[in-house]
Amino acid sequence: MQVRDIMNTEVVTIARGNTLAAAAALMLEHRINGLPVLDEQGSVVGMVGIRDVLRVPIPSHSDMLIIKWTRLDEKARELTRTTVEQVMAREVVSVREDATVIEVAALMANRGVHPIPVIRDGRLVGVIGRADVMRVLLALSDDDVPDNQTLARAEVLDELGNRVDHR
Repeated sequence: MQVRDIMNTEVVTIARGNTLAAAAALMLEHRINGLPVLDEQGSVVGMVGIRDVLRVPIPSHSDMLIIKWTRLDEKARELTRTTVEQVMAREVVSVREDATVIEVAALMANRGVHPIPVIRDGRLVGVIGRADVMRVLLALSDDDVPDNQTLARAEVLDELGNRVDHR
């Protein structure tokens, strides 16, 4: 199974000049953990996630440890003063549509990246997250699935069939 079969093509993104508060609001609104960061030409130049919000003003790619927050209101103000570009991860791990789902699962497990942008000809065409991989694993599992998950398994298999049939 390939990434194109399960990736999300309706990708929520953010421009690098936006505030971290705007990024946090988007992530909460769409119930996602991270956003691809785009430059003015629409190319992916970074990723920003919940961890960046929690670490502000220290970028996630910094080795500096956060000992404690002193005041929550001061931390909150930092979200409006900090741009996405200041804290985003610049080394973006991405995959192509023809990558296998097992390759993506390995990237997530071994490198701790999530979500992962899907790129075609240098352009963002989708994103794949841990939940997407987990849905496939559950759907393909031979183990007994709890009754409340039986419908979810059937829906995933049906959706996978529909996506493959329409490509």
